[in-house]
Order: sequence, then C-alpha cells, then structure tokens
Amino acid sequence: SIQSHQVSFTGGTKNTRYSVSGNYLGNEGIIKNTNFIRYGARVNLDNDFLNGKATLSNSWSFTNSNSKNVPTDRGGPGGIIITALGLDPTVSVYDQAGQYNYPSYDGRFNINPLAEAMEGVDRDITNRLLGTTAMTFKIIEGLTFKTSLGLDLVNANRTSFYNKNTRLGRQNDRELGRFSRNVNNLIFENVFNYNKTIAKVHNIGVTLGHSNQREINSFLGINTWGLPSDDVNSINLQNGAKPQIPFSGRQQWALESLIGRVNYSAFDKYLLTLTVRRDGSSRFGPNNKWATFPSAAVGWKIINEDFFQNSGLSKIFSDLKLRASYGITGNSNIPPYQSVSGLRTFNYVLGDQLAAGYAASNIPNADLKWESTAMLDLGLNATLLNGKLDIAADWFSTKTTDLLLFVSIAQSTGFSTILLNSGSLTNKGMDFEANYKLMSKKDFKFDIGGNISFVRN
Repeated sequence: SIQSHQVSFTGGTKNTRYSVSGNYLGNEGIIKNTNFIRYGARVNLDNDFLNGKATLSNSWSFTNSNSKNVPTDRGGPGGIIITALGLDPTVSVYDQAGQYNYPSYDGRFNINPLAEAMEGVDRDITNRLLGTTAMTFKIIEGLTFKTSLGLDLVNANRTSFYNKNTRLGRQNDRELGRFSRNVNNLIFENVFNYNKTIAKVHNIGVTLGHSNQREINSFLGINTWGLPSDDVNSINLQNGAKPQIPFSGRQQWALESLIGRVNYSAFDKYLLTLTVRRDGSSRFGPNNKWATFPSAAVGWKIINEDFFQNSGLSKIFSDLKLRASYGITGNSNIPPYQSVSGLRTFNYVLGDQLAAGYAASNIPNADLKWESTAMLDLGLNATLLNGKLDIAADWFSTKTTDLLLFVSIAQSTGFSTILLNSGSLTNKGMDFEANYKLMSKKDFKFDIGGNISFVRN
C-alpha cells in the first residue's frame, strides 16, 4: 500500500511572501519486511526591501528517508526471488518444531527465502538538505543583478545484519556491517540581466553570468563477522571476533563556468539568440580543463507577416513559425582523478613478513579533454483549426566527438583499461508531434496527442 499526505500554508504582506509545507510518503513493499518512508518539509520566503529595489529569496527543503530492504538479488544465487522460484515447493517453510527449514538450493547451499526476508536487517537512513538563498538587486531600469548560494547536503547511513537464521549469518557466524556516505555540493552564482525595448518593436535581452560549483563525496564501510548475538540492537562492531578490512574514500571535483547570452526580437517576427559558455572542470588534464561551447538560434514568426495575414492561409493557421538552431555542448561526467596517477595499497611478502605498500591504481592521461556534441536542428511549429491542432516537426543531426570511453588495453601493462577521448558518434533523424484539443470546457478538457521519431546512427 502507498500513503501520501501533504499540508501547506501560504501568506504574506506587501513586502513579504511565505510558503511552508510538509509531506509524508509511505510505501509498503510487495515483499515481506520491506518499506520506504519519507518525511519532508519545505520553506519558501521572499522579502522586498530598499523600497522594492532588492529582494531576498529563500527556498529550502529537508527530507528524511528510511527504507527496509531485503536481498532480493545478489547478482546470482542467494537472492530470495531466484531461490524462492528454484526451491522444491513440497518442502514446508517450517519444520515440526516450528523452526525454519533449510532445503538445498541446486545442491550448492541451504537457504530459506522467508528467513532471509524476516531475519535479515538492511536499513537505510538518508537525510538531505537542499536549497538556495538569493539576493536580487534592481540597479537601473531594465538591469538586475542576482547573486545566489545553493547547497545540497546528503548524509546516508546503512546498517546490515545477518543472524544465524540467514545464509550469510550461518556462513560467517553472523555478520554486521555499517556504511556511511556524506556529500557536500556547493554552487555560487552571479548573474547580470539587462532587458530593453527600443521604438516599441525591438526587444533586447543580455545575460552575463558566472558560476562556481564544488562537491566533496566521502564514504566509509566496516564489516565484522563472528558475533555473539542474533539481536542487532545488542551488538556493535567491536563485538565481532573476525573484523574485516574496512574501506573508505573521498572524492572532490569542481566546475567553473562563464556564460553570455543575447536575445533579440524585431517586430514580433524575427528572433535571434546567441549564447557562449566557457566551462572549466577539474576532472580533465592540465592542458584541457577549459573549453568553449557556442550556440545560435533563429526564428521566423510567419504568422505575423503582412503578406501572410492578407492571404487565405491566415484563416487556416493561427500560428506558424520556422526555427533553426546550432550549438555545441560539453560533457565532463567522468570519475575524478583520471588525468593523474593515483595510488592504492597492496600487501607484499618481504622475507617472512607481510608488509603493506603502494602501487599505481590507474594509467594517467594528462590529455583528457571535454567530450563535445554539436547539434543542428531545423523545425516548424503550426497551430490550425482555430487553435485546436498543434503540430511540431523537427529534423536534427548530432555529432559527438572525443567520446570519453574506458578502452581495453593489454593486461601485461598491469591494468585492463584506460580512459581516453576515443571515437565519435553521429545521429540523424526526424521528430513529429501532434496534439488535438478534442474537448475544452470549463470543467472538462480532453486532448489527444502522439509523436513519432526516426533516428539513424
């Protein structure tokens, strides 16, 4: 079953506006002993001051998520779904003494899927704070400056425990694990916007902006075996007789961007947009951290031309627009530190003693650079039948170059892959979309829509 509840309050004065809301989501899983519960709260608060020349805006939310999980799939034997399907259905869940039966699965191990679901513990608790505080200043007529600070904090903790009634608990004399992850993502943005209307027919909009984003992601995991109790609430990691090797890590990356954009329209007929971005990412090599991505778009509102209005076509079309655009976008979504050589620990035997040492964890590639995608799009938008039928058609061609791929290499190097800018990909195709307003009344609306795409790569 699923439950969802929400309550909200809104209000304000001449210079202050607020909205406060809370929500609850509960989802009982279809498998025994599983669920997902989330509590959330959101606050929006805007304040005008300096006689309306400045506005302080706040939008913040907090969520607390709790989930109870079971090992439905361990990538093969051991998951309760595949074992429930594969076990002998004539064997009862419990024996005559009321204890769990443990029939053999495929002759490899003994398991009881119900015991795996009811006796194992796998709990996740995640807290997340997400929000933005911004200040907007009206400098002169048409010119505004906005500075904002955004924050995304995630704290996640997981506890897993398998007692003697589970397969792993019998195999490892009970098993306890604690895992945690913390993510701190901070973004700082500054944007100037200028809008001007000249002679009532020329509209100009200019945007200049800068953003700086940084993220730190750290994690920690500890496992121990050989525990004295089947009660997860009465044991701790130090109670295990066979502590396993813990693991931990920390990753950090940064992205800085400069952006400029110009929007121009004339006579509500001719449209032009020019944009350029300059992005720098810490994920790439020292010679290729920065890249430039331009784009341009034009549009022609044929419906507003005098020759069109004076023709019979104006009785058929209530809107008709041609558009074309070309732009380049970048992709930096790769693991950090691939452009430099990292180290990881290895155990070595020196004499008769086991000693820890370090060795390279990857082959560095100082020439890594941005993956880029260039896209050309030609399109048409039309509205017919007194606004009832909307049609959109597009022809597009995209080409991605300098693909960021892990390429297999000879294992005699000591590694199996290396991250390279390798290869390109081209896609061409057409999109068609239509939407018809079959019925549109005050209390009832009914639309029919559809789309189809043809793509070749």
